[in-house]
Amino acid sequence: MALRNQDKAWHRCLVCAKAFEREASWLQHMERHENQRQQRRKRLRDEALDRELSAKLPRTTN
Repeated sequence: MALRNQDKAWHRCLVCAKAFEREASWLQHMERHENQRQQRRKRLRDEALDRELSAKLPRTTN
């Protein structure tokens, strides 16, 4: 999403609303958001798998 301000094109992040004058900087920034999203999805999958496995394990008493 490019915005115009004082004859400059600004690229605004749709995730955090940060603005960048250079498209390359904006693309690099958006890549960081994508990496964060992938890490979050992996963490959620891992947590779900841990819950599933712990539910299948027999409970022990001390």
